[in-house]
Amino acid sequence: PKYRRDTLHTMFSPGGDARKESTERAFSIRRKQIEQLVRMLNLNEASESRTNWQDVWKILVIDSFCRDILSPLLKVGDLRAQGVTLHLMLHTERQQVPDVPAIYFVQPNSDNIKRIATDIKSGLYDTYHLNFASSLSRPLMEELAKAALECDAVSQISKVFDQYLNFVSLEDNLFHLNQQNSYVEFHDPTLSDSKAEENVERTAEALFSSIVTMGVVPIIRAPRGDAAELVARRLEAKLRDHMSNVGNLLENSAWNRPVLVILDRNIDLSVMVSHSWTYQAIIHDLLGLKLNRVKLEVAGKDDSSSSSSKATIRTYDLDSEEPFWSEHAASPFPKVAVEIQEQVKEVQSKMSKVAELRDSEGGSTSSDTPALRTNEIKDIVSSIPELQEKKRILDMHATIALELLDHINKRSLDKFFQLEESIMIKPSSQQRSEVLSMISDTKGSSLDKLRLFLIYFMAQKKQLEKQELEEFEAALTAAGVDLSALRYLQKIHAFNESWASAGGAAKQSGLRSDFMKTFSELVSASVKYLVPENKDYHVTRIVDSVMELKDAHGVENYLYLDPKFPPNQAPRKNTPFRESIVFVIGGGNYIEYQNLQDYASRSAQQKQASVGKSIIYGTTEMLTAAQFIDQISKLSPKLS
Repeated sequence: PKYRRDTLHTMFSPGGDARKESTERAFSIRRKQIEQLVRMLNLNEASESRTNWQDVWKILVIDSFCRDILSPLLKVGDLRAQGVTLHLMLHTERQQVPDVPAIYFVQPNSDNIKRIATDIKSGLYDTYHLNFASSLSRPLMEELAKAALECDAVSQISKVFDQYLNFVSLEDNLFHLNQQNSYVEFHDPTLSDSKAEENVERTAEALFSSIVTMGVVPIIRAPRGDAAELVARRLEAKLRDHMSNVGNLLENSAWNRPVLVILDRNIDLSVMVSHSWTYQAIIHDLLGLKLNRVKLEVAGKDDSSSSSSKATIRTYDLDSEEPFWSEHAASPFPKVAVEIQEQVKEVQSKMSKVAELRDSEGGSTSSDTPALRTNEIKDIVSSIPELQEKKRILDMHATIALELLDHINKRSLDKFFQLEESIMIKPSSQQRSEVLSMISDTKGSSLDKLRLFLIYFMAQKKQLEKQELEEFEAALTAAGVDLSALRYLQKIHAFNESWASAGGAAKQSGLRSDFMKTFSELVSASVKYLVPENKDYHVTRIVDSVMELKDAHGVENYLYLDPKFPPNQAPRKNTPFRESIVFVIGGGNYIEYQNLQDYASRSAQQKQASVGKSIIYGTTEMLTAAQFIDQISKLSPKLS
């Protein structure tokens, strides 16, 4: 189902500040991308100028990259609402469908051009509306034109558009470029110059697309001397070159200009390996949330025997428009578990009342007048669809929460999280023995133990003594831990400088150690009700310094690039930024994203403003801790 906030959202929570919500939606990369996709599906015409969708039946042909762009944004029902009756993969065998226009949405590469040419020669469709996710190069355009001329089908190619949509929007304030293995691609010392140049160009091109889609011309800030500077300068050149053309796509850009902060992943590695505790982040970490979907193995009854069970894979969509997810994605997991339990009880109570009314068949013996009784029945009956939908949503979250709870209890993840929190907030000498104890314990996977030690290792202000390091390595090896990731950190000396300043900036409210039972009828184990500390990660502190024009965390030495002015002639902004796009090269995660959103929310509360900061977080790819550690482990033997 397509969720609508004006109906479903009221079932879960009261409405917020309408002005603030409308402002946040205005600075939304997800909504801007949806608008552009809908326009594309309407043959690149404005929705108000198109005919009724039943008058134009269309086929959508996509490649795997563009399928991932569409997947989090438009469901099958949304495609049908735009007249798309069939969506097919480009590189599959497809039957001829005459008298029907085909919309192609693909990447501009040689393989795709050749396949489109084959389709045109075969006469698969009536007309061809070709849409490329990014700019189509002149050689590829000539290749396409040549193929159309050879089969005398130029007139069948109705339109060719560069859509500038080669990025994946997951939420209003979250996107990634779907660039696999991106940390290795930008930090492999054995990479050839041509490949490194290709990586910079591809990233700058995708960032250019996101900016064009947003309709803004940002001021660019980036540290000097790493991949961030290369991408920032390439992006500035692209924007300046594009805006020099008459009728460019940014002529009517927004008046209020955001700041684009481009950073390299090496600026903070610790956030990539730490254990998470908020609902969305822990689903990503433990269950592999991808493109807003999570797949779980759910036991089901086998037809042959009532006692046997057969596991099935079930996919759950976690859409940011779904009210419960929207409200609780950034909440600590135990709080979410309690909220699920309470709301399930509430729904069950209301459903029981419906059943009682049905059983009574309106034959009340009370003093209520028939009119009152009839109105009561009418109100309750009209709420049944909403109750059923809410129950379906809560059942989904209860299933996910139970799966998370099973992982947490088996691996004692609450203990790992608690110890990592204390290390990051206030390192102390006694933590050495606690870390060793956790590594030697039977609870926790080898990856959990490695992640804990990497946090401890990076939190040290100076390198560990040789004897101490050998003791830790022996314990890790005995626990079956691969030390390649540690070797990589040792070689590049990537010691996290952020914890020292974090200790002074964060207020320690004390970790709560009381226990709570979730889903008491089904789960006997319990998890510590831990509340993450109110701390800002290193990227968040850098963004704060940039947006508030502070000379802190080295931002005073960052590049200041303004594409609207000639190089080195841009005047500096003298008022704080209200909007920011933060982009991290080499991978990011939901912990960092949620930390930035928390900071943006706090800024409005601290200044008692009706409208706070708006921050969009982007990265080359969203990575779990396991995926990131796998990438740095691959780099270890490549460093001399």
